[in-house]
Amino acid sequence: MQLSLGDYSRESTRNMIQILSKQRTGLRVCHLNAQSLKNKLDEFTFIFESSGVDIVCISETWFTKDLLDNFLTMKGYVLYRADRSSHAGGCAIYIKDSLRCKVLAKSDDTSQIEFLFLEVTQNENKILIGTAYRPHHRINL
Repeated sequence: MQLSLGDYSRESTRNMIQILSKQRTGLRVCHLNAQSLKNKLDEFTFIFESSGVDIVCISETWFTKDLLDNFLTMKGYVLYRADRSSHAGGCAIYIKDSLRCKVLAKSDDTSQIEFLFLEVTQNENKILIGTAYRPHHRINL
């Protein structure tokens, strides 16, 4: 079942994510197609800051390069971004600050598909985490 944050109240969505996060061991990873996270940042922060989710991958952030990181911070997380220079699109990943990671690849202004790939290290295990967004259906993968 696919859920939209708009279908539920902020509190019930937050509670649901916290319950799901407690039922799993290892890394807890979530993906969200935000369709403009900057317009929903308060709700996003409310839901995820105390969720137990380790990694939140986001497509369609609609972030632009002139939007400063300090406006987008979330307590306990480090933000990695691959912004689009024009309207819409973009990818981002919020990772718990207790995890080590490095950027392996990210899209630039010439990329047809937007992406961000990170190497995350937990307990000496390396994991590839990524998010991608195909802005036009006419682009073949």
